[in-house]
Amino acid sequence: ASRTAKTLDFMGPAYAIDAACASSLASLEAACELLRSGEVDTVIYGGGDRAMRVQRYEAYCQFYAISKGSDPHPFDAAADGFLPGEGAAGCVLRRLEDARRDCRRSHAIIRGIGSSGDGERKSLHKPSAEGLAVAMKRALEQSRIDPRSIGFIECHGGGTEVGDATEIAAIRKMFDLDTRKVPLAIGTVKSSVGHTQGAAGAVSIVKTALALERDELPPTRGFE
Repeated sequence: ASRTAKTLDFMGPAYAIDAACASSLASLEAACELLRSGEVDTVIYGGGDRAMRVQRYEAYCQFYAISKGSDPHPFDAAADGFLPGEGAAGCVLRRLEDARRDCRRSHAIIRGIGSSGDGERKSLHKPSAEGLAVAMKRALEQSRIDPRSIGFIECHGGGTEVGDATEIAAIRKMFDLDTRKVPLAIGTVKSSVGHTQGAAGAVSIVKTALALERDELPPTRGFE
């Protein structure tokens, strides 16, 4: 982050955030807080990750996270893990009124962000539906959006049996799938580019912004 700021002659705060797979969503939350506070007027936010290191593969294998096949199958009965990927993504963020005044084009509006932890109920690599639901609830409350009006959710969708099932359980709870009348589509960019770790959140943000802008939902590969 500091090297980028130095190269581009930025003089605002410059720092990196490590929150494992959530790193570039935690940094998005920090970026939005800087804009809300008025401390800065423009933020360049993003994430990047080089995943192809032997030590990381060893760690993944210790908790059976990597797919045994050549393609991941998020949310599918055949899901048995993810494929690591490398990548980076970035966005320029401004307050809505400033963007409407100064920018020729805006791709999407961030209305709310929620974050949470899983407490001590699960191990480090096993998420809890309760913890995921808390983050969704906080985002919805901040955005003041009726969950019944939402038509698409870009998921973590790592392709692991436990992770996918837990995420669906949280979505079912927060979006009342059992009584919902409007269809709710879900997807994950990891099916196309792999799990990019620290970049995963930023890659998902870019994908979802472009999907909204173009009014089309990219398919989720590997799902049958």
